[in-house]
Amino acid sequence: MTPSQSSFTSGNFRGVTDISSNNLVVAGDAGPTYNLPVGNGFMFYFRGNLTNPTVKTTSPYAAPESTTFTNTGTLNNGNITVKDWFTPTSANLSFTTIASPAPGNGAIKGYNLVGNPYPSSISWTLLYGASTAVSPTIYEFNPMTNQYGAYVQGAGSGTNSAGDIIASGEGFFVVATSTSAAVNFTEAVKSSSQPSTLLLASRVNALSSQQYIHLKLIKDSINYDDVIVGFKPGADSKYLETEDAIHLAGNSPPETLTALSSDNVGLSVNYLPLPGLTQQTIALSVSATASGTYQLSKSELVGIPAFYEIWLKDNLLNDSLDMRANTTYAFNIDNSNPATFGANRFQIVIRQNPSLGLHLLAFNASKTANGAQVQVNWTVENEASYTTFNVQRSTDNGITFQSIGGLQSENTGSYTFTDQHPLLTGQGRYRLQLTDVNNVITYSGIVVIEYSDLSNNIASNIALYPNPTRDVFNLSVTNNGAPATSYTITITNSTGYVVKTLTSSQSTLQSNVSDLMPGTYFVSVVDNNKKAVGQSKFVKL
Repeated sequence: MTPSQSSFTSGNFRGVTDISSNNLVVAGDAGPTYNLPVGNGFMFYFRGNLTNPTVKTTSPYAAPESTTFTNTGTLNNGNITVKDWFTPTSANLSFTTIASPAPGNGAIKGYNLVGNPYPSSISWTLLYGASTAVSPTIYEFNPMTNQYGAYVQGAGSGTNSAGDIIASGEGFFVVATSTSAAVNFTEAVKSSSQPSTLLLASRVNALSSQQYIHLKLIKDSINYDDVIVGFKPGADSKYLETEDAIHLAGNSPPETLTALSSDNVGLSVNYLPLPGLTQQTIALSVSATASGTYQLSKSELVGIPAFYEIWLKDNLLNDSLDMRANTTYAFNIDNSNPATFGANRFQIVIRQNPSLGLHLLAFNASKTANGAQVQVNWTVENEASYTTFNVQRSTDNGITFQSIGGLQSENTGSYTFTDQHPLLTGQGRYRLQLTDVNNVITYSGIVVIEYSDLSNNIASNIALYPNPTRDVFNLSVTNNGAPATSYTITITNSTGYVVKTLTSSQSTLQSNVSDLMPGTYFVSVVDNNKKAVGQSKFVKL
């Protein structure tokens, strides 16, 4: 029920003292009994059989017994809208504000424990899309580490084994963002994917577009806490509920690791943009219940271009570790010395390395075998998904250049672009424009392709009339040896921009050019064998 405390675990779980006839008697409540509607979650505390229950459920507790637990019932299917057990007539999740006693419940307002009701795994991405007014982040309790795992919808990975695939019967926290919030389970949210182990699965569902570093604070082979620092364009360095996952305090875990947003909120998942020319720092807060040796370990480093250096900085020891070349960093926490823990001990530093930036290795252009096109080739190194290429051509001896085609980096290193409609008279000058991170633009050298030798050889193969013209012109192929089966006619303006492309199965053609701006236009004709037939020009009045 809605807690009065500000701590996540101190007040929002209610004990059930009796279960009979499908009703629950809740500890501390003088009111009616309750039931658990389908889709509610609950924490199950198991110590063994019913012998001496008082000894097993009070301190110092008895050792857990090897007892088989079973339950029976009807398998759920179809559409299920979650109704909280304490408001079973409402289809909306709990979202109640308590202002007093201070500080109220603002830190945990809207948290609802729900459970996968199906005999099937489900996808949080699909369930999020079918629900209303909920945060994209879910939280799952990991009883092995006593930590809460966080997963943000669409992310490549989650902390503490949380992920997109939720096992059958698994409980998880959904965060309502308004009083109209609703979780709607449907058959469409089921998934054929399976966690590797029930409840404690490793559910990495990495996407090729993801860029993040996954760090763990490790005490031993079982106990750890972790954070994900992700990067995406347009992200806010401040905490956003729709973008990041706040860190929830676990059940007295032996260690805690958070990434601090720029407005000093402790996060399990922190998204921000990759840095520009100024390096970026992300503070890490570390703490532990016991003094001793701990490790910060790089669990994953996904999709961050090699252009970026990533360092772990120890402010206490004035030491740093290259996170690309190393996996772990061992350090000591002394709880009697505040400088060894807290928010000022460690930082992640990420910065650009210009020596690993984009470099153009070669650029050239040449005529194709039939002379009808120009093929442009280039090779680069250190490109990334944000790199773009634009091939540009000049028809006025390099005074101005116009883009004739663009390509996005595919991380192949080598690229080819074909100018299908080069100038067939005079010189065409080609260069490559490269746009890299920070929108930095560079240019290749200029390559000249000479077609002036064709002006006398093939200009007489076509005739244009009337010339000048206001509305229509007629084109006739006058001398081309054996007639072709079809022709492609290209009209370009004085800057080399293609304004019209026509096809004809005859050696004559009439075209309406009344929509063209006044000026000089060039006409080139290529036959179905890609052989240049002729080139001429006309004046549009």
